Amino acid sequence: MRPTPVCARMAPELLEEISRLRSILLSWGQFDPETSKIVFSIGMPDATEIMLLPELVDRVRKLAPNVSLIGTRYVREEMDTSLSGHTLDICIDVTIPTSKQLRQFPLISDSWCIVSRGRKINSIEEYCEKEHVAVSTRAVGTILEDPALEKLGINRDVRVRCQNYYGAIAVVERSDHVLTMPRRLAKVMANGEQFNIYDVPFHMPSIDLNIYWHKDNDEDSANQWLRNIVVGITEIFE
Repeated sequence: MRPTPVCARMAPELLEEISRLRSILLSWGQFDPETSKIVFSIGMPDATEIMLLPELVDRVRKLAPNVSLIGTRYVREEMDTSLSGHTLDICIDVTIPTSKQLRQFPLISDSWCIVSRGRKINSIEEYCEKEHVAVSTRAVGTILEDPALEKLGINRDVRVRCQNYYGAIAVVERSDHVLTMPRRLAKVMANGEQFNIYDVPFHMPSIDLNIYWHKDNDEDSANQWLRNIVVGITEIFE
């Protein structure tokens, strides 16, 4: 079969366009941190952002100067949808049930502590006698530490419910309320002389922080790079 005159004239331009398309596909397939201008969206609660984002920004700026980061809240019940729809590239959060479509990797294991201006609480009885400030993004419902406390039969008196730990620590600073929170976060946020940080006087399960991503991104070079960076910065907390 011989090409028509029109096809013969089009061939050089078509071959050139095919070559350009091949180059574009290859460039999209391989992530180059030194030249990429990609924007990563990371779902994380406020507490995780406070603890991890500054270190993550420093590391990314050194290795990928043109890459941008977006830290954003998300609805935990919609994690599967957000990751599968690529609204989020990864999520960093406590251990929660997920579908088989998602992957996860453990990052940090943390313990609970008490932040207050007063003396150390030495028993469950003393803990229950105190007025508490707690943190939840919801106005009603279970707070992160509630299931562990309920298993111990502890019914505390929560007088103030804040949206984030910044607000809760501000309340503690100006009152006799006590705050139960992750220890690593407390060291970052409640480091003034006016605060006392000490262990809870009973056993509570650790808080396990994980990184989550969709299985479709297992082999994606950009997503792999970001996951490795996150895993690397959490090692400084060990």
